[in-house]
Amino acid sequence: MQKKSRFLGGLLSAFLLTGAAATAAEAACTQANLTGRWLLHGMNDDGGISAAVQCLIKIQAGGRVAAGAKCLATRSTEQGEIEKSIGVTQVRAIKIRPNCSVYGGLKFKTNIQEVRDGINFQLKATTLINIKSGQLNRGKDIVTAVSQDSIKGVLISDLYPEPIPQESRSVTYFTLTKM
Repeated sequence: MQKKSRFLGGLLSAFLLTGAAATAAEAACTQANLTGRWLLHGMNDDGGISAAVQCLIKIQAGGRVAAGAKCLATRSTEQGEIEKSIGVTQVRAIKIRPNCSVYGGLKFKTNIQEVRDGINFQLKATTLINIKSGQLNRGKDIVTAVSQDSIKGVLISDLYPEPIPQESRSVTYFTLTKM
């Protein structure tokens, strides 16, 4: 009975160790797993205005996001939805750790112009998306992440003689899907 118990215990230990090693091997990630074209879908809410963004980005071998990526931002307002095209004009990096957690971010410079009730509005701003928590899936083709974003800029309008400084923070939930 004792030999059988030892044999089963050894078999169980070997199984658990092999399973743990296989899981660790499957989870091991390198920066090469993020290299390539990704479709980013994001949704944020800064406490009053919700917005969605969709971008096609290219992550280079070192993690830098290639400049020139185009994004479409959709924002809900009292007047309905407004869509604006924005570009990634300043790059940051999106990096990965061996445990497949993702960190880094993007930086956008925007110049959004719109007319509401015959009044011109222009927002010149820089948006910094700072990934707080992200994870690449086991198939290594989808990243889910949460970021804390900060927006700093100025609002220019026919209503005001001087530009008005703007600053806000929000949280964005997004996914990256490998193309």
